[in-house]
Amino acid sequence: MTNPLPVEPWKVRNATEFGALCEQPNEKVWAMKDCEAGCYAQNEFLRDAFNVSEDCLTVNVFTRQSQLQSIQNGGENLDPVLIYIHGGSFFINGSPMYRVQKLVTMGLVVVTFNYRLGIFGFLSTGDEVAPGNYGLFDQVMVLEWVRDNIRVFGGDAQRVTIMGNSAGAASAFMHMVSPISKGTKTTMNTSIKGKL
Repeated sequence: MTNPLPVEPWKVRNATEFGALCEQPNEKVWAMKDCEAGCYAQNEFLRDAFNVSEDCLTVNVFTRQSQLQSIQNGGENLDPVLIYIHGGSFFINGSPMYRVQKLVTMGLVVVTFNYRLGIFGFLSTGDEVAPGNYGLFDQVMVLEWVRDNIRVFGGDAQRVTIMGNSAGAASAFMHMVSPISKGTKTTMNTSIKGKL
């Protein structure tokens, strides 16, 4: 296990469907956890509804078609950006679970993404061999990618808000205070003021 690596650039990519979810527990893991049937049922829904793979580090960018066309034609009006980090106890869920179209119609560029979960994202041997927290490093790479690329989608890299639910909210807080995330964020607290 290692920190994420940037992908090689490409020309055109069909990105009309969500990528695979990151690996999630199966029924054997839930049986060991001794939880109610709902734990397994929710996770089984995810596994059935979406592909699950170790090759899961994907970013989804949602923007208005008119904003995208404006930027492609040389327009300079950029929208604030909302990066949403999914919850799930750092163990389950993924970016396809969240529908963001209403936020996009309000003039936001919305970014969702997957990050490694469970042992794939957070296992540590307690030394330099596998120091852990790969899921958080996945998130840092997304923040860097947004900073460097969001303008192409009509987003303003100087007006980025990071938020999430459950583990996603905890992640957002960790990025606000982590020196590793320094340089990936700007005016997060005022980015979408007046938009919601």
